[in-house]
Amino acid sequence: MKITLNRSLSAIVLQIACVLAGTARADVVVLTPVSDGAGTDQPKDGVFNSFFLSNSVYLVGGQPDADYRSILEFALSSIPAGSTITSAKLQLHAVAGAGSGAPSISMFERLFAGNGVAEIADLTASGTQFGPQTVGLSDNPLIEFAPAFNTLFASHAQFAAITLLSNSNSFIMEFGSKQYGDVPSRPTLTVTYTPVPEPAGLGLLAMGGVGLCFVRRCRARRRFNRYRPCGK
Repeated sequence: MKITLNRSLSAIVLQIACVLAGTARADVVVLTPVSDGAGTDQPKDGVFNSFFLSNSVYLVGGQPDADYRSILEFALSSIPAGSTITSAKLQLHAVAGAGSGAPSISMFERLFAGNGVAEIADLTASGTQFGPQTVGLSDNPLIEFAPAFNTLFASHAQFAAITLLSNSNSFIMEFGSKQYGDVPSRPTLTVTYTPVPEPAGLGLLAMGGVGLCFVRRCRARRRFNRYRPCGK
């Protein structure tokens, strides 16, 4: 009976652990921008003076007298609070370009907490910088933002903002935006995350562990009493 009870409790603890492991599996959500736009700094003096909200394409690159940047904002409300983000990949599609130099740019990205509305100030906002990636015509760059994205999410940011910029002075690359006519060429942000275990499941696991420890302790006491000399 003792062995049966011990084994039963061990089986229960194992089953609860398996259930928790199943609920802690990684989930994936594909996000699209809630707001985006492109801006220009012309003449090039570090101050952006034109902004095109919901432009059909993202402009990234430059000319001798102008700089072009773009901004995307993503809502994070579909990711459960407390989750651990293991991957955040932005997929872009280069659809056109123009310039006098080689048809490619060296592109950088800046990640920071947004407010859900793309605006001209976002083009020069500070953040965690990634890159560079060399992007040519018809390329489909895939940019990974983890683990910095997890840090951003853990700070309770409601929106993730990503600025696209380049140090090119002779070519401007165009990427499909969320308004671009060809749907497959629109940007996506694929986030892989592990949600936190349910409190109820953790409580069951703790109760099972306590029960198992209690049974083992009782068995140890009985074994000690069995071999204790009489009168002791």
